[in-house]
Amino acid sequence: MNVACRLLLALMIALTSLSAMSPERAEQSSDDTEIRIGNLMPSGNLAVFGAIGKAEAAYFDMINARDGINDRKIRFISRDDNSDPTVALDLTRGLVERDNVHLMFGSFGTPGNLAYGAS
Repeated sequence: MNVACRLLLALMIALTSLSAMSPERAEQSSDDTEIRIGNLMPSGNLAVFGAIGKAEAAYFDMINARDGINDRKIRFISRDDNSDPTVALDLTRGLVERDNVHLMFGSFGTPGNLAYGAS
């Protein structure tokens, strides 16, 4: 495949992905005062790794104490998925659809990550 064909293919994929964006999500208003970040941490057998979520929360608190990012505070929303993939999937959907997080950050655990790929 020559370079021109590769560029054409890349352009077609980019345009197709733009058309696949959800208009519902694009119409939501952005909040100029905060950046919402979602996170899932485990309990149960993997509860010891919940310390990672506490460290992430402390980091975002430090950023907020230094006036945030471009004068926007970070709201770090962390949920407990009980190390269960189905719970992780439901909680992630809730964070995105109801809590309107801008991104998911630092979620821990193979079961939860496998659930994201299955959706």
